[in-house]
Amino acid sequence: MHLLDVLRSEPELSPDGGAGLGEAYERVIKLSVRLLPGNIALLNGFLDDPARYAVEAHGIKGVLNSIGAYKLGEIARRLEECSRCGDLSARGPLHDEFCVRLLAFTDRAAVIINSIEPADKPEGDPACIARVLPMLRAAAERFDSALALEILSSVDRCTYGQPTDRTLEKLARAFERFDFDRAAALLETLKGDR
Repeated sequence: MHLLDVLRSEPELSPDGGAGLGEAYERVIKLSVRLLPGNIALLNGFLDDPARYAVEAHGIKGVLNSIGAYKLGEIARRLEECSRCGDLSARGPLHDEFCVRLLAFTDRAAVIINSIEPADKPEGDPACIARVLPMLRAAAERFDSALALEILSSVDRCTYGQPTDRTLEKLARAFERFDFDRAAALLETLKGDR
């Protein structure tokens, strides 16, 4: 069973736009589902800064539209518009609804994605980890969680032994939470394991 087929049952999603993209669409939605909760945290942090809130809402709108979550993308557009126009009284209840719906969507999508992922991963070549470490370090130095998670997805298809797999999972969580200090420390742990 393919992820795209299962995602068609998700009420917030119209994945038919990704029908011809297959694996590329699946990678984008997996990455988006991992990053969107962090974007909500950023949005919450900008409640008192309408200009920065509008920029973050604009970015979230783009992500949602790119994965086919058009209804949520429309709410993000309205949030962006309210912030740009200074209509913060209208933005408040809309923001609350948006956060609840978006987090519920990402939770449901994560369950779907995890149910499709193979339980047994093939053995990976430890040299793959060594090759991506410089790229991950560069992404951390540029505070680029999206790039780091995309790089991690390239090695996540395999297993490298329990300690390394756990460290890779912790590293992904650090990037998802925009915790770049923790990510840097975990990268040093991986470097030491090589």
